Amino acid sequence: MEFISRKNLNGVLTEDFSEKSILGISEIGLATTNIEEKFSFLKEQCGLEVYDGNFHKFCAIGDDEGLLITINSEKKKWYPTGDIAYNSDFNIQLIQNSVVCELQCKNDILSMHNFNK
Repeated sequence: MEFISRKNLNGVLTEDFSEKSILGISEIGLATTNIEEKFSFLKEQCGLEVYDGNFHKFCAIGDDEGLLITINSEKKKWYPTGDIAYNSDFNIQLIQNSVVCELQCKNDILSMHNFNK
């Protein structure tokens, strides 16, 4: 885990850093063998865009308020530690364009539930 400061979020720190300083989860790692498939799903389901990278080894998907750090686990290790990238299941709730969704990753398969439909 790391704490990340984003210049574009207008957060002004007026006191010492503490748990109250945490605005949210900035990044979640998504190790996969098919980055382009994951991006296509995320773009279609909730309009997420490529923030940085490409579909070969690494692609950050989302924006300054939240990124899915997607890497090809057959071609890249986690930076900067060099750890082997394993796929891990997760459930997260995200808001994109005022739409609340639950994103699930299970066995390298993404699914989405849209609460506004």
